[in-house]
Amino acid sequence: MKGYKIMTAMLLVLVILLGFAGTTIANSVENTDKSANYSIEEVSINGFDFDEEDFVFTLERGDTLELEVLLKADGAVEDVRIEATLEDSEYDLESKTSKFDVVENGYYVKTLTIELPEDLEVGNHSLDIEAYNYDSNNKREYTLFRATINVELSNTLEIYDLVFTPRDLNVEAGEIMFASVGVRNLGDLQDDVRVYMSIPELNLEDYTTLFDLYSEEDYNNDSDDDYKVHKDLAMLIPSGTQAGEYDVVIEVVYDDGDEVVTETETIVIGGAAATTDDAIVSIDVESQNIVRGSGAVYRLLFANLDSGAITYTVEVEDISAWGTARADPLTLTVSSDDSGEMFIYVYANEDASYESNEFTVKVLSGSSVVKEFSLTANVIESVNTSGLDDVRVGLEIGFAVLLVILVILGIVLMAKKLGKGNDGEEPLIEEGQSYY
Repeated sequence: MKGYKIMTAMLLVLVILLGFAGTTIANSVENTDKSANYSIEEVSINGFDFDEEDFVFTLERGDTLELEVLLKADGAVEDVRIEATLEDSEYDLESKTSKFDVVENGYYVKTLTIELPEDLEVGNHSLDIEAYNYDSNNKREYTLFRATINVELSNTLEIYDLVFTPRDLNVEAGEIMFASVGVRNLGDLQDDVRVYMSIPELNLEDYTTLFDLYSEEDYNNDSDDDYKVHKDLAMLIPSGTQAGEYDVVIEVVYDDGDEVVTETETIVIGGAAATTDDAIVSIDVESQNIVRGSGAVYRLLFANLDSGAITYTVEVEDISAWGTARADPLTLTVSSDDSGEMFIYVYANEDASYESNEFTVKVLSGSSVVKEFSLTANVIESVNTSGLDDVRVGLEIGFAVLLVILVILGIVLMAKKLGKGNDGEEPLIEEGQSYY
């Protein structure tokens, strides 16, 4: 008897569950009605019009699917929405309009757009275009237009990876910059591909040899057929390059030069790191008397024995407590085997103490310190007669020293130029040589 009761209870539970499931299914069917009070009369795909379903339209990977849907209303309906869905196992490809109301005998054109991924699976994909709404009983009414999109391989390459060394894109003049460029084929076989790296503003360029890229399908059938590769390039930044920001352009050229994929990055180049053998910097005087409230001038002299131009800047430190300073010009570019000069104007404040003040002048080429001078400014109250004599003597000594420096520089520069004229050796690095 006990077993009979258990069996009866189990059967009762089963009947209840089946009844619930049946009710759920019935409700699901009831809440969906294809007999909506409107219809899709025509669909335009990328400018081509179709008024019947079940056609096949061909696009390439990376294309844009542009849809224009013509909806005809047979009656007044509120909150209608149109949605387009392209079937794919990896991507959710859909587009839908906002809700809108329709009136009887009204025609409505709505636009939807779906971007096809560059690596979308090749083959047929079902396209469903559905117009729908929910009535006052939350019953879904809809009409469906169905087509097929055939996705083919494109004639496209892409730069999918780009790594520079230095990674922070800061490189000093005289150093080598490297780039590793990842190139991937998203379409059919591409012959004679080449990768370029250039800095147009500096007329610098490096490029790879020609290579082939197979399709991904070829690679899947034969592991020796590469459909993506990394190519390494290098570029020597000439010493003497003016500090600043420059555009580095990476180009992948293919299809007999008709197709180009381009990426641009901005790098920061520091100035030339001149050595003491190639750059001579001197100053005319290291100590001067300055009347409080007035100023004095310190003169810097530059000589460049390097093969390229060098750009200099100046920093003045330890002066803010008693005075100010400025350089004229702010930057100075000295060509190869040439000389130049820069003036440091130092002013003593009106309330500066009467004392000797030491300050530092740093001469930089890019971010490198080429020369550093420890200078003295003696702040005085006024200039008396004996003081004028001292100044006159000091100036005479300064000019004598400067004259000696100029003579020495002239001799060095003349000897260097004469040496170059007699030099018949080949350069160690040919112009246009690439670095790898």
